[in-house]
Amino acid sequence: PYGTEEFSVLRKEDYYYIDKSLYIKNVFENSASVILFTRPRRFGKTLLMDMFATFLTIGKDGSDNREYKEKLFEGLEILKDKEFTDEYMGQFPVIFISLKSAYGETFEQAYDALARVVVSLFSGYDFLLNSKNLQKKDLENYNKYLDREFLCDINSIGYVKEALKFLSNCLYKHYKKKVILLIDEYDVP
Repeated sequence: PYGTEEFSVLRKEDYYYIDKSLYIKNVFENSASVILFTRPRRFGKTLLMDMFATFLTIGKDGSDNREYKEKLFEGLEILKDKEFTDEYMGQFPVIFISLKSAYGETFEQAYDALARVVVSLFSGYDFLLNSKNLQKKDLENYNKYLDREFLCDINSIGYVKEALKFLSNCLYKHYKKKVILLIDEYDVP
């Protein structure tokens, strides 16, 4: 269906889906630490990244959510490679951020929009506030990322610039695993 960008929705609703699941394995077989997917508009980049996030993301509780993920990926090529799925499925903290709404007519408007995206992103990981692996200073800073008024103030630009690095570090400390970062619509800002 046109406009559906969530992998789980496509799979649960039994929509037609062209199996691109082996891209996941191709990426991990490639030794590059940064990969840029360039395709024309409406070519499925967001859906592809959502599929990556769905496959790779570790649960908030540290579980791999294997049963749920196997149902979503049932019948797709990636599940035929048991060795790969055992090693990668549900094993990573993943940050998936879309910068689609981070625009404006002026710098101030674009900054405000970007700051709101950051607040929303951090809200999705607020379980980290209960992490025993984060220090008091980490938690104090994390709360600043949840404060929309603080972050939208142009004087907080340093926090916005460091947001992905800080969140990655918090997730690494919490899970003791490297973080995968997926950025969609990076060119909007």
